[in-house]
Amino acid sequence: MPRGVTRTILSRTEEAYRLLQSEGCVTVEKARRALGVSRMQAKYVLKRLQAEGRAVSAAVGRTTLWCRDGEAAARALEELAAEARRVLCGLRFTTPAKLLRLINRDRRASRAFSKYVPLSPTAAATMSFLNALLQAAFGQPVMYMGGGGTPVYLVPPGCSQNAKF
Repeated sequence: MPRGVTRTILSRTEEAYRLLQSEGCVTVEKARRALGVSRMQAKYVLKRLQAEGRAVSAAVGRTTLWCRDGEAAARALEELAAEARRVLCGLRFTTPAKLLRLINRDRRASRAFSKYVPLSPTAAATMSFLNALLQAAFGQPVMYMGGGGTPVYLVPPGCSQNAKF
């Protein structure tokens, strides 16, 4: 086992940096597929970029977005917030599962969210991601359904664009 930073790690780091420059923000899974490495190797390279000051991370639920800078992270989160507000327009209450169903029915929202999380109702990371977005937008849940399991959020009346993430 090498004890220092190898040429392979340096080349992967540069490749990951180019990926961040072109994409703006990526998840570990997207970086893994682009670099053709394991999850651990992709995460290591992204953490190296962060330590060098060439990337920032933004945790949303169980998912971490790795972005080229804070502005790209804010832009990505605001894009997701706008899509969530748009699909939730007209509802009074919502849950992460209901938001996911609405996202899956809407082509534009589906395209935006699928860049970062799998749109599967069985993916725990997806539900955690959507729950964190809802909590950031609408505050604490108004109640929990099913014995304290599913958080229910109150959606502000109208199609409010003032909810910030």
